[in-house]
Amino acid sequence: IAVTAGVGIWIATTIQNKFAKSRALRDYFINELIALQSDYRSFVNNIWSANLSSRAIKDTLKSLSGRIETLDKYMHKKFQLSNSLIKEAHVKFQQELTYASELEDQFQSPNVELKHETKIRLMPFHENIVEAITERVIDINESKQK
Repeated sequence: IAVTAGVGIWIATTIQNKFAKSRALRDYFINELIALQSDYRSFVNNIWSANLSSRAIKDTLKSLSGRIETLDKYMHKKFQLSNSLIKEAHVKFQQELTYASELEDQFQSPNVELKHETKIRLMPFHENIVEAITERVIDINESKQK
């Protein structure tokens, strides 16, 4: 009886530890995605409000690209998430934004002010990033961990 109870306790402890480690890893990635989404919203709000220079916009895009690349790499590795939803949405937003004539025209200015038409054109690209991040959070919760 003592051996059976010991085996039962060992099995329960092992399963609980595996579950706790798995949940902690999922929570880590989900929190990183939430932080990325928050940083992206703040970045876009700063662009919309003309609070950033052309250099600051390009530097922030580069920084976001690095974060997204790292997250994608490890989410793929740990959760077998095959496509790079966030990266693809970010690249499209980045291309649209960096092709905006205002960035070139106002390169020396302390703040870049985008035309209304440019903002309207960029909105769907930003929405795609938010959707991609949300979808990735769902994918992490539904996936099996490696």
